[in-house]
Amino acid sequence: MSVQVVLNAELNGTQFKDSLGNVLSGGLVFTYQQGTSIPQTTYASAYSLEISNVTYFYGDSFNTNPIPLNASGLMSTELWLISGASYTYVVKDYLGNIIETI
Repeated sequence: MSVQVVLNAELNGTQFKDSLGNVLSGGLVFTYQQGTSIPQTTYASAYSLEISNVTYFYGDSFNTNPIPLNASGLMSTELWLISGASYTYVVKDYLGNIIETI
């Protein structure tokens, strides 16, 4: 079953940093249903389908949850969200300490 998705413009390309402003190398971004501790699916890629001059995007491949950050503190994948779903993001360092909740 295809799931309609939207690209998260807020977090794609964000360089995550710790409370001292250091790059969050090896950190993790957990995705949850908003206001809960229930994991919420995100997608690494999407395909498009045009219907009556309207373009729709559908999830193609899942992200892991959590999404790892690379040495530059960036997600090494795109972040596509289920259309209409609300998310909470919990960013942790490599030791599991919570850095921020978005």
